[in-house]
Amino acid sequence: MITVTDVYKSRSDNEAAIVMRQDPVVYKGWKEQGPADLSQHQLARYAKKGFILLKEVFSAKEVERLRDEVERLAHDPALKGREELITEPGSGEVRSVFRVIVESGV
Repeated sequence: MITVTDVYKSRSDNEAAIVMRQDPVVYKGWKEQGPADLSQHQLARYAKKGFILLKEVFSAKEVERLRDEVERLAHDPALKGREELITEPGSGEVRSVFRVIVESGV
């Protein structure tokens, strides 16, 4: 039997701590290839800040459709009580919906 130690202690430990990233955010060897790829500036910003803002990736109509679908999933009785639907303790208000791509046809 092989024993593997998880390098990300936060996945198995209940104590709060800042854990240094073990893996790169962006792997070396990347280069721009087309209009949908990220620029070197965007990649550097992502590596430094952990996020980038992409403006106007979706049209207003697409955003509305996606929001409607998440709202539908959040109130779908078939998801109630499943681990894909995360609710606030006490109020039961939906906080997150996971596996949207699997649960949704959109």
